[in-house]
Amino acid sequence: MTEKGFVLGETEILRLKVLVPGHLQGSLQRYVEYGIHPGDFLLAVLCNDLFGALNRADYKSIAGLQGLCTWIYNHVPSQCYGSRDKVVDWMLACRRKARESTLAEDGSQPGANPKDVL
Repeated sequence: MTEKGFVLGETEILRLKVLVPGHLQGSLQRYVEYGIHPGDFLLAVLCNDLFGALNRADYKSIAGLQGLCTWIYNHVPSQCYGSRDKVVDWMLACRRKARESTLAEDGSQPGANPKDVL
């Protein structure tokens, strides 16, 4: 983990563009790299909530679900998907890392930890 959550390399980004529907790519990349909430459909996928994902999906997302899951499984750190706890921990870790990076740059004092990122 860097000042971002995880730096996606050229291979990961190329495969993202091939496997994941275009309207989901930016949200998924921001989630992996910065821990930014990816939206309800992707959140359900990342939390391993199939029924929730299908309930929130549009037709393009349903059509791309296999490619999306393949990309996540093969190119994303296992710490940031698989359960709600892992997703929350990833988002908090990314926020903590960003806060530490900001503190190192400007010398300000840390704020309170976020209690609910979802």
